[in-house]
Amino acid sequence: MKEIAPGWRNGRTAAAAHLDLSKRTISRWVAQGVLPHRRISKKLILFRVKDLDDTVERLAREYSETGNQKNLGPASEPGS
Repeated sequence: MKEIAPGWRNGRTAAAAHLDLSKRTISRWVAQGVLPHRRISKKLILFRVKDLDDTVERLAREYSETGNQKNLGPASEPGS
């Protein structure tokens, strides 16, 4: 898989392949604000590999603690 820069994935398809998820899931998480990304232009969106891995780890941890798949919102701030 070609990286645009070390540690980054170029586009939803590359992010989906990295996480072994569907492109639709990546698009939904972007729209919901769940998945950090950098929008370079209308057509170019970048994902940092660390952000992809951290997000999936966080969601898996939240699911194991709550059992609630719908708990896919952005990470809450400490103290909120």
